[in-house]
Amino acid sequence: MNRQYQHVFDKTVRRIFTILILCSVTGISNLNAASVSLLLDNKLPQAVFAAGDIQVALRTRGHNVKLLRLTQFSRVTDGVRIVLSLSSDEDVIRAMKSEGARFPGALKSEAYSIRRSSKAGRTAYWAVGVDAGGVMYGGLELAEVIRVNGLDDIKDVDHNPYMAMRGTKFNIPLDARTPSYTDVCDAAQNNIAEMWSFEFWKDYIDNLARYRYNYISLWSLHPFPSLVKVPDYPDVALDDVKRSTVRWKEYYSGNGIGFDDPEILNNLETLKKITIDEKIAFWRKVMSYAKGRNIDFYFVTWN
Repeated sequence: MNRQYQHVFDKTVRRIFTILILCSVTGISNLNAASVSLLLDNKLPQAVFAAGDIQVALRTRGHNVKLLRLTQFSRVTDGVRIVLSLSSDEDVIRAMKSEGARFPGALKSEAYSIRRSSKAGRTAYWAVGVDAGGVMYGGLELAEVIRVNGLDDIKDVDHNPYMAMRGTKFNIPLDARTPSYTDVCDAAQNNIAEMWSFEFWKDYIDNLARYRYNYISLWSLHPFPSLVKVPDYPDVALDDVKRSTVRWKEYYSGNGIGFDDPEILNNLETLKKITIDEKIAFWRKVMSYAKGRNIDFYFVTWN
């Protein structure tokens, strides 16, 4: 064969071979990126939160995702199903048995079982929690496994928490007039406004939930004038949010002494106009949101 034609022939063969490989890879990808039905009780905010992370992980891997109610399980036609449920849901447990999934393990508070089952060419993944917290943690584990290695890496597991309480200690700079133990510095004063931002708490709480924390402890000398009002002492409750613009000293007592010096309280700047009733509503909103992530709030006072 003429060298010129041999060269053209070789290039053509290589191109055809490359196209065949690409078609094969695309076919495999399409098989792996099956449509997924994600079923949950949308009245459980913990389950809804975990489902959001699962959706992101699945879509990152090319899957189409449909959110459905648990009651729709028997009518799902997709080849892949993910179920987030309480272990007390008898319909779900019956469905698991029908699909050939192993029964959930011995579960304590916040615990969950993950199961994988196959029947008639279809696969189901089950995250079953003993309570709402367990459902959320099971769902979050599914999301993590899918994100890292995909659906095929999901295995049967039973997880009980090693520690019942898992939380953070937070010296909270609410206001220059209700300081915490570390508020006599620029860092604290510059973050007072953030304590009254719902977006800050939303992001903080979501991330704590993903790392399986279940409480936030807020530490302060005397936070209550910034948080509540007492009918017999109406003048104690504080409106607005303020910080001090004083030039801070290098050293202050670690026991909170001198945090109310005149030089501090005579140099106040208003950061936010807000009534005590609005403050109460704000903290109720924050704590309600945290409850939906299986997180409780504790206030700790040293004074």
